[in-house]
Amino acid sequence: MRPGCNTGGGTYTIDGNRLDVDGMSLTMKACGDGTNAQEQEVVTILEADPRFEIETGTGRLRMTAGDAVLVFAES
Repeated sequence: MRPGCNTGGGTYTIDGNRLDVDGMSLTMKACGDGTNAQEQEVVTILEADPRFEIETGTGRLRMTAGDAVLVFAES
């Protein structure tokens, strides 16, 4: 996983449409330019065992945890 300038990893299981992430670790470089905040948002959502769906038509991966939403799209 590379949510910004740091790298990390962990294990996960899938239960229905829920992603259960365990043992996540991330390097601790200072990214700057708002990237640290972006990384923290990604980590927070992943640690909350988000629900996920793949959007029909777009193929985007959408994860939700409470009010937080994370969308992965082709760039």
